[in-house]
Amino acid sequence: RLPFAALMIDTADKLAGSLLDRMDGSKLREIVASVQAEDCAIGLAGALRISDWPRIAALAPDFAGFRSAVCHGWRGGALDG
Repeated sequence: RLPFAALMIDTADKLAGSLLDRMDGSKLREIVASVQAEDCAIGLAGALRISDWPRIAALAPDFAGFRSAVCHGWRGGALDG
């Protein structure tokens, strides 16, 4: 059993590409399943774009983090409705 309620997989360098560009989908699927099997929630983030949503949803994390995708112009900009 994992000693925390949730785990987030993210990228440190947002300019080096999104999580989906930098990690193999089958490896991400394996990580998501193994964390969930320990009764722990898992989220995915890392320079994700709105167009990444179908691939993220297919991996079935408990939550996902979108910042760049929802900000106007760049990730430090205002939220873009």
